[in-house]
Amino acid sequence: MESHLESVKSFYDYLSETGKATDIFSNYNYSKFKDEIVEKYGLLEPVERGRYKCEDIKTILIELDKAIDNFQDGAAGVREEERHLQRIILRLFIKLTLIAPAKRSVIASIKKSDFTEEYKKLSINGINVNIPCGLSRDLCAALKYAKSKNKESVKEGDNLFEYLYKYKGKFRVESLNTWFYNIAQDFGVMENECRGKKTLAVEPIKNMVIQMMVDNMINPVFISKIAGLTLTMIESTYYPKDWSAKREEDINKCINKSIAQNDYYCYV
Repeated sequence: MESHLESVKSFYDYLSETGKATDIFSNYNYSKFKDEIVEKYGLLEPVERGRYKCEDIKTILIELDKAIDNFQDGAAGVREEERHLQRIILRLFIKLTLIAPAKRSVIASIKKSDFTEEYKKLSINGINVNIPCGLSRDLCAALKYAKSKNKESVKEGDNLFEYLYKYKGKFRVESLNTWFYNIAQDFGVMENECRGKKTLAVEPIKNMVIQMMVDNMINPVFISKIAGLTLTMIESTYYPKDWSAKREEDINKCINKSIAQNDYYCYV
């Protein structure tokens, strides 16, 4: 169902951009609409798409840092500039997913107003997530770069990724899968996952983080909250049948502590 709705949305994006129809999604919360349809008709949640290896994600982050740091704006052509912007957006998307393993649509819907304390805190799915200094600097650098291109500052109500891509056109969340595939090819990683494909789903990054939180013995109720998934799906997918939560904890402190324990955290 999710893939079908994404296809319909892409089709209407095309119609609106060519002036053949009004953009019906511009003033509508697509993610909320999808969730309402799932609940109203008792549809099953989408099947999870596996998870990636932590070492591969760490390698991608290292290579993204190198590529972005070595980019020379003044000497870049149109294609190089587009690739640079895609890498900036992907680095932020991946790192945000690593500290807040929510659905792709939720991460892509983050607004400037969701950040507080000078990009040191993020409110997502009702959880206050700590932002590492590295990611905080990446956010500030990306917004500064976009400001120089857009000729205007980001506003509180602006969608983060739409603002970053604004000077290039309309940001489409489904483009992330294509961009992720491209950087995997560019950096020579995840060859088995890329074989026979033209896109590479970003959702398994979230699944990897959830599995690592499970390995850290985090209460599934907390994981369900930050991930935006039902407790039933979390327990049936990740936990043994004899699991039971035995203590009450502060949910924000527990989630942030668990994320900070993960092997990739020093790369964020």
